[in-house]
Amino acid sequence: VAIFSRAGGTGIETVAAGSPDRIARHRIDIELGLRPFEARNLVRETGVHGDLLRSLGDVLPKLYRLARRVDARAAEINPLILTTDGKLIAADCRITIDDHAVYRQTDLGIEIAREFDHPATELEKIAWQVEKDDYRGTFYFIQLDRGFRSGEGVIGFHGAGGGGGMISMDAAHAAGLKVANYVDTSGNPPASKVYRAARIILSQPGIDGYFASGSGVASQEQYHSARGLIKAFLEVPLSVPAVVRLGGNGEEHALALLEQAAEHLPAPLEGYGKDDPAEACALRLRELIGSYTPSEKRPSKRLTPRADKPYRFETVSG
Repeated sequence: VAIFSRAGGTGIETVAAGSPDRIARHRIDIELGLRPFEARNLVRETGVHGDLLRSLGDVLPKLYRLARRVDARAAEINPLILTTDGKLIAADCRITIDDHAVYRQTDLGIEIAREFDHPATELEKIAWQVEKDDYRGTFYFIQLDRGFRSGEGVIGFHGAGGGGGMISMDAAHAAGLKVANYVDTSGNPPASKVYRAARIILSQPGIDGYFASGSGVASQEQYHSARGLIKAFLEVPLSVPAVVRLGGNGEEHALALLEQAAEHLPAPLEGYGKDDPAEACALRLRELIGSYTPSEKRPSKRLTPRADKPYRFETVSG
């Protein structure tokens, strides 16, 4: 769809509702593209005529061809300036590339097919390498805060499911905690993907706790998530209090695995199910953080797998 507004792009919904004669739309035939005469007809609907009409009839097809060439989901020139000598200048242009087509657009220099508001951090680049070639489930990672120190109540956050993850983040904030990152491992990811997510979260220096909580997902095998978390907690090993809230298929098995692993970790680990509110779990994590100091670490009794059966993951993501 091509949209032209004579009133600019800011508040376009308001313009469309209050002054419909100043905005026009044209459905583009994907096989034919946006042709100059169609662009002129589109602009003419807003009351533009003369030389300006002809100039815009050239600009809009060029913008469309650019969008097609770079696999854009949206391409916008705003504002398009008309100079006193009759020239058109694109003062600003925003293009959103289809995430799934980034691999074809190597010339654009996009490192991560994510819509971030900042240059990708090293951890975000590592997380993308885990996600980009492994179709099984989702692993989304973004750092929200890097300017913090230990003791400020900043936690690593590990969600499962967009809605449940946001609710759990709100619960953490309501409990007086701040989150260093947002992570979503949903869509029934394998244990290996959850494990790598946990390792990346724990690699953030200065976090005071680990909060894993999300939706009650019937289609997601929770013991896979538990296995991934446990492997990461044992390897690092876990040095901050952790509260893990898992809900869904195999929940009881997952919680039993967490309870067993907690005995072998130097820092507290508590597991909860879908019937335990995220708010209560966040408050419990705050209590654990407040009562825990490094000097109170328990001796680590690390689980050592049998040599002939190493506890490892053979996956497409390495």
